[in-house]
Amino acid sequence: MGRLLSEPWVIATVIVVALVLFATPKLPAIARSLGQTMRIFRAEVTDLQKDAGDLAAESTALGHDISSLTTPMKSQPAPQKARTDR
Repeated sequence: MGRLLSEPWVIATVIVVALVLFATPKLPAIARSLGQTMRIFRAEVTDLQKDAGDLAAESTALGHDISSLTTPMKSQPAPQKARTDR
């Protein structure tokens, strides 16, 4: 049994067959919901990118440097705890 489900394509095939057998009436609603979720996600990402561009343009016009806010922070090493076992 362990070897039967070891390949990803076998697992995907089992899932597809199970969906077709047991969830056929609900498939259109599931697909509609997934499509709506993807549209909302895409719109939110586009809005975030637009807002980030507007913020960068506005701060440049005001003479502020926001490059430290828009680039990922470098990881800092964790501070060492003081030893208290004297």
